[in-house]
Amino acid sequence: MDDQEMRVDEHTLAVLGYVRLKDILRESAVSEPGRQVLDELRPLASLHDVFARLDRAREMRSLIELDGGPPLEELPDALPLLALAEKQGSILA
Repeated sequence: MDDQEMRVDEHTLAVLGYVRLKDILRESAVSEPGRQVLDELRPLASLHDVFARLDRAREMRSLIELDGGPPLEELPDALPLLALAEKQGSILA
């Protein structure tokens, strides 16, 4: 991800409830890749990046309300297969 991240110590995040919020979201994640994204999630440093992410979330919510959500429960975890297919330094086009 190319967004700048804030450097906040773990104690501050815990006091602010950030850790608990991530735990709540993790319980709702329906896939292992989703849980991994949550595990790596950190606060953004740029207000511009925050608003860009909020716009993306609003757009996704609108699509879900219009057409229903994608069948995420049915998606198999492809990460092990991708790891097997990965070749260091290569880029798929």
